[in-house]
Amino acid sequence: MIEEKEQEGDAKVGSLQLLNALKAKPMPKTTQSKGLMYVEALVNGKATKALVDTGATHNFVSEDEAKRLELQASKEGGWLKAVNSAAKASHGVARGVTMHIGSWEGRVDLTVAPMDDFKMVLGMDLLQKVKVVPLPFLRSMAILEEEKPCMVLTVIEGTLKTLCY
Repeated sequence: MIEEKEQEGDAKVGSLQLLNALKAKPMPKTTQSKGLMYVEALVNGKATKALVDTGATHNFVSEDEAKRLELQASKEGGWLKAVNSAAKASHGVARGVTMHIGSWEGRVDLTVAPMDDFKMVLGMDLLQKVKVVPLPFLRSMAILEEEKPCMVLTVIEGTLKTLCY
């Protein structure tokens, strides 16, 4: 019984050991726009850019972007409340949408929401599901999902680079 627990603990540490083994090149000392973390993704096979937001509870997509990505949203009701703004009605939820971020592929739920500043926001719903660790000092995020962990660099001037093992 103790051996099983030790092996289970070793598996959890394994991902951290893999991250430690990565030799990161120093990043240039330029700043990203507003210090926000974006990744490029494919949604339904179409390219988009998404804000990675640890302060968002769910994943959100604007109405215009949902149309461009040809998402089919259910007419589920709901309300959204952002800090310092009035509550607004959501426009449904697109469930089980195929998404690629770097070499990671999976299905996500996207709430279609009235948004002014962003096309898509990836929140804690996805970050917890695939075990994302934001690494802003490396301009990247680690996806530590057991099946295929990978490192995804954040977008800098429209480029995306991945490092997977």
